[in-house]
Amino acid sequence: MCFSLKASLIASSGLMVLGYFSLKEIKARRQILFAGVPLLFSIQQLSEGILWAYMNGLISNIFIKNFAVYFFLTFVLLIWPFYMPLSIYFLERKKLNKQILLGITIFGTCFSVFLLFYLIKYGADVTILGNSICYQIYLPEGVDVKSLMFYVCAVVAPFFISTVSLMPYFGFALLASCIFAYYFWFATFISVWCFFGAILSCFVIWILKRINRRK
Repeated sequence: MCFSLKASLIASSGLMVLGYFSLKEIKARRQILFAGVPLLFSIQQLSEGILWAYMNGLISNIFIKNFAVYFFLTFVLLIWPFYMPLSIYFLERKKLNKQILLGITIFGTCFSVFLLFYLIKYGADVTILGNSICYQIYLPEGVDVKSLMFYVCAVVAPFFISTVSLMPYFGFALLASCIFAYYFWFATFISVWCFFGAILSCFVIWILKRINRRK
């Protein structure tokens, strides 16, 4: 989470509980990846909690700090761009929409590899800015803005392509939170939007309940 150690641990714990109940909603194998979203957010937020502990002087081991930074960014840059469209792909029933979602999944996977290349080559660092963590990812000039647009397409667009009930509402909330975080927390955008995304993962249970109710 983006505001403090205490808030991060509370958020991670809450998402862990949410993840447990989300997994209990699984009625078919195709629901597994989507149901796991809150649990993955819980793990991601826990890694940021560890980073906060380092920043607050509670942990002094630089290895733990670096591990927390790259673990968090692995979720942001490597996992979400392909995991999110793939999880929605498995839920989709209509053939055309499913093919489009598969294309976005492939694009998201390639884009993840692209971002991973720069993360490995140039590294990343963090600083505290206000009450949030600022992740500094070194991308070539001009690539950063385009990368954000591609990232949003990979992570958010699938929600609008899906014909699953309530999925577009989830997508709209994610897009609105993205715009909100970008304009009001630009410097700490990564941390803040991940926080919003984690909170919005409560949609997962709602969507799974609706899917299973209609069977």
